[in-house]
Order: sequence, then structure tokens, then C-alpha cells
Amino acid sequence: MAKTYKGSLSLEWYNKQKSIMLNNSIGSTSDKDIPAPKINWVNKEDALFYEIVDSEGRGLEPFWVDRSDFRIKEARPLVLQGNYKAMSKDKPGTLPGTDEIFELIESSEDDTELTSFFVRGDNLLAINSLKKMLLNNPNFPKFRCAYFDVPYNTGQAFKHYDDSLEHSEWLTLMRDRIINIYDLIREDGCLIVQVDDIEHHYLKVMLDEIFGRNNFVNQICYERSGSAGIGQSGVFVNTAEYILIYSKNHESFDYNELKKYEALEYETMKRYNKVLQKEGDRELVEEFNSKSNNLPIKIYKHKDYEISSISLRDFENRKSEIYGEFVLKFNKIFRTTNPQAENEFQNDLISKMSGGLYSVEYTPSRGKYKDQLTTIYYNNNEIFAWLKDSAFIENKEIVKSNKMNTIWLHSEIPKADLANEGGVELKRSKKPEQLMKRIFDFATNEGDYILDIFSGSGTSLAVAHKMRRNWVGVEIGKHADTHILPRLKSVISGEDKSGITKSQKWQGGGSFKYYHLGPSIINQSTEGVGDFNWSLGKKFIEESLLLSYDYLLDTTINFQADLLFQSKESQPTIGVQKIGTKTRVAIISLNEPKGKLGIMPYEEIQTIYKTIKSKFAPEYINIFTNRGVEMAYDSKPDDLEVIKVPHAIFAELEK
Repeated sequence: MAKTYKGSLSLEWYNKQKSIMLNNSIGSTSDKDIPAPKINWVNKEDALFYEIVDSEGRGLEPFWVDRSDFRIKEARPLVLQGNYKAMSKDKPGTLPGTDEIFELIESSEDDTELTSFFVRGDNLLAINSLKKMLLNNPNFPKFRCAYFDVPYNTGQAFKHYDDSLEHSEWLTLMRDRIINIYDLIREDGCLIVQVDDIEHHYLKVMLDEIFGRNNFVNQICYERSGSAGIGQSGVFVNTAEYILIYSKNHESFDYNELKKYEALEYETMKRYNKVLQKEGDRELVEEFNSKSNNLPIKIYKHKDYEISSISLRDFENRKSEIYGEFVLKFNKIFRTTNPQAENEFQNDLISKMSGGLYSVEYTPSRGKYKDQLTTIYYNNNEIFAWLKDSAFIENKEIVKSNKMNTIWLHSEIPKADLANEGGVELKRSKKPEQLMKRIFDFATNEGDYILDIFSGSGTSLAVAHKMRRNWVGVEIGKHADTHILPRLKSVISGEDKSGITKSQKWQGGGSFKYYHLGPSIINQSTEGVGDFNWSLGKKFIEESLLLSYDYLLDTTINFQADLLFQSKESQPTIGVQKIGTKTRVAIISLNEPKGKLGIMPYEEIQTIYKTIKSKFAPEYINIFTNRGVEMAYDSKPDDLEVIKVPHAIFAELEK
């Protein structure tokens, strides 16, 4: 049933024997020249299917299969294992409403009000099921952030999962999962992937191809603890990991700017030691309208102004005195800086000044002060940067804030007792809750949805919950039951006191559902006879089959209006697929083993065909059925195809 592996595992790409020449507008090309394509690897056009060994909690024996193979596209059922909800109550011995604690309530009946949920199973198949569940739910807002701490492909096997894929297998595994979650991310959302240097550069190129290079936001270099490094047999101790950030749409991408805070130090004081004691009188020297919003820009020249400096002489002995002067004159302290060479607006303004103090009143059309009347100051052709714009006074101290850079040191991210954080032991791969908090602070707000299909020890899910986000997680291993589930239960009950619990003032609360990925909708007996898994129900099989072939369910057609179908249960299930500007429609009509639908008569097929053509005007119509069909070949429309299932599925798997 599986394809034979083809090709070597050495690095392969298109046109490996050719070189690239960058042509300018007057460059010439020859007939043998071909455009440079994107990244390629062995068996790129195929997908990987893993035989899942549930008792082991992992995938074994990968096979190369067609990307259209039903086994990797199937939308399986999600089997509810339990609902978990934290109910608040008064702590015994306290006055009502003064001290709240939480009691964990478990139930086995589905609760539609619960928004966060966790799935144990293969994440590729789980994504297929999530699409079925979420994309057909008009109330689901999609994910603001998808965060993946992916297998690093270190070549080592760990207690709870394997991390030793071949290079081409790893690339295929990542590609198929990332492409599948793309439609689940909001237009203003992002994908954040954490990886180390083994596959980092290949992943970057792949993400450029999937999301587009213009949607690359930033790369963070995260310094993990040296003692936590994996595979330290190289020339250097490897303490670097990389966090790649891609927006779904760079024009819509919304994020929160991260700041680093530190008390005002000598090096900062040396730069911010000028004081505008008095602005003096000002005189309008030029007025014109902005090119961007056609609002007035006014340039004023000041006279009788006074600028002084705060002396830092003998700093160590005068530290408290100097600091007191900075606090006293806080709102008037500034430094000056030259405008960037590419800032045409600022350089144009400065060209109209002749030295001394100037101020400019205008209304920016973008940026921090968009649509607000703003005044900026210039001294001797340099721009003012006010200390108050990047600092604040707290407890009689000046705290300076700087935009966070792309190097995150482990010393800046408190790890607490990482080995036991969350009450779970997964020492070689756990991420600190404080790191997750920083990432989610940047990419999300309260109430947003976060997706993690490589949930590991459940850190991202625990942090998302403590930060009052909604979340969906997937993990294949047995530790989904033994590690993640207990961790999440302790979070909502308030028993987990580790990680970011204190900083978030988390005491407990909330709820989630827990699912196992269910069985396949197709079944093969020990005698080799294939059929649908009818125990899942006819309607579920029809809907899952549609989703597995990339159709979205459509319920806008009422065939009962034509009096053709006697009951709702006998109506076919309809799916619509958009491919560019073209539309394809699928109709599924299955007869259960003891069903009474019988042969699909010509009249029924004609009615379905005409109704679909009138409603959608599709280029192609497919009818999937296990019923007999009453239709002569020469009477079948050219754009109609009848596909007998599950025979066609098993025939495809045997190729």
C-alpha cells in the first residue's frame, strides 16, 4: 500500500548543476537559461504517512505517499474523553466572597460552552479534524497565533518522542502541517516557530515559500541555558535557538510592542543630560501642507530660549544628587539625534532651518501619533528625543524603556525551577513559562485563540490559560495523558503555583475539553475486505469524506423542496471547493448496510445535477456514492463524474 522510497538523502535541489546570474535591465539571456525556482528536496512532491502505534504514543514506519492520499487527508472523529471545569467556592473558614478557591469538576457529556480543548493524536490528522470542526463554525474567530516548538531533528531519541528523522522527512513533515494550518490563522495573526540551527535555515526558506518573504516579521535568537543544551559534542557549546515570526498578512498584522525596562544608569544619563529650561518666544517662519494628508505643517524659530546640561562630574560621589536632579527636571530632559538619511520628511524640514532652536507643528499620517497634532523640536539641525517618551518615574526612580531587540538572553527570562515547572518532568525539551509569556504578550491579547500542534509538556497551553487566552493543543505521545492533562487540570484548579502564576495573579478558573483522535472512517477486515466504518454514523462519514477531499460543507440547498427525498436523513451531503476562479461541487449519498436507499435512479441524479448547476454554476460535479447508479454512459453530462466509494479509496491506496 505504500510507495517505495526514491532518491538519496543527500541535499537535492532543482538545477543543482547550474549557477545563478543576476541580470540587470540590459542583461541578456540565452535559450538554455531557466528561472531560478524555490527550495526543493528529495520526494518534495510526496507526503509522509506514519503508521500510528497507539500503545507507543508515536508514529512509526514512515511511508512516502501521494499528497492526495486519503490516509493523510482524512478528517477523523474527535472522541471526547472529558470536560474539565473549575467552579469557584469560598475557602472554608472565611467570610463569603473574601477568599476564593476552585474545585475541579469533571464530566463526560459534551459542553458546547467550553472553548479551549486538547487533542491526543497525530497532529496532521488532528488538523484535518480541526478544520472540519472550526472552519464550518461561523462563530469561530480563527487563531491569532499559531506557536510551534517543533522537533529539532537532533538525531536523538527521547523518552516521550522520537527526534531522529531524515532531513527530507523532516522538511515534508513541517511543510504539510504548516500548509494545513495556514487557513486557520487570522488575517491579522501570525505563525511563530521555535527551532535550533540543525534545520533552522531550511525552515526559514520553506516559510518564505509558504507565507511569502514579505510576511517575514523577525527572527529572535534565544539563548537557552548552557546546561540545558542538547547534543553538546560539537566545537562550541550550542546555547542558541531561533524563533521565526511570520505574519499571515503584513498589512493587517497586529502585535504588541515589547519593551525592556531598566533603572536609569550612567551610560543613559550621559546621552540624556540636556535640559530645555525655557522655550522662549517663537516666530512662524514657514507654513505648507503635508503631501500625505494635506494638513498644515508649521515651522517656528525660537529666540530667548535656554538650554542647559546636567553635570555628571564626580558621578560616583554625587550619584544621589545627580539622580535627584534628573527626577526633578524629568519632563524637560532630552537628547538630540541626526535623522536617518532615508527619512526624506525630516531632512526636508531641517533643510529649512539655519541653526538654533526650532519647533514644528504637524499631524502625522501614520505611526505612534497618527492623526494627533504633534510638536517636535530641533536644535542645531538635530531632532529632540525626550527622556519622558521612553521612561517613567516609579517609586521616585526613573525607569527607562527600550524596544526589545532580537537577542533574548536566558538571564533576562526567569526560569524558576524549570525541571519541575508545571509539575511535569520533561527536562530535555521544556520551555520556560516566562519565555512563552513574552511570546504571547507580543502576538496576542486576552480572549484571543492560540494553536499549538506540538504541545510537548503543555507549557504553551498552561501559559495561554493563565494569560486568559483560549487555546487548542495537539500532542501524539502517551504523555498527553500522563503529563499534559494533569498539568492543565492543576492550572484551572489553581494548584499549579509555578511559572508565571504569581506574575499573572493566577488563582485558577476556566475550563477545557479533552479529546482522543478517533478511528478512520474506512475499515479493512482481516480478510482484506474494505468498507466504511459504519459505527461512526452515516452523516459523519459523509461530512468527513468531503473535508478529506478539501470540500467545505454547504447546507443552503433544500432538496426536500423538490419532494425528491422523503426525509432529511436521505438527503445527500453537499460540499463546495474553490480552485482559483473555478468551482467544484461534490455530492455524497451513502446507503448504510441496512439502509433502504437502494439504486440511485436517473431522475434523482438529474434533479441533483440541475439544482447544483443552477445554484453554483460549477465547472465540475462529483457524485460519491456506494449505491448503484441508473444512468447510461452516453447520457452522462461531460462535467459530471460518478465515483464509487469506498472502492475508489482502496484502489487509490493500492497504487
